[in-house]
Amino acid sequence: MSEQYPVTVAVRRPDGSVEQVRVGTAYRNEDGFTLQLGELSMSATPVAASAPAYRRPASPGASSGG
Repeated sequence: MSEQYPVTVAVRRPDGSVEQVRVGTAYRNEDGFTLQLGELSMSATPVAASAPAYRRPASPGASSGG
């Protein structure tokens, strides 16, 4: 079995603290590493861990006139 390593990103909280959040796993192979990412979601506002995943709008290019 190949070596595997957790992949994390630093997330800064509103109180200034930093939390390392795991986003995937890196697997060592003969050429270097293969990165396997989990499901990622980005939001401008904090989202509770139990909230459903973000879904893109059906028509992202549509506007309401202008």
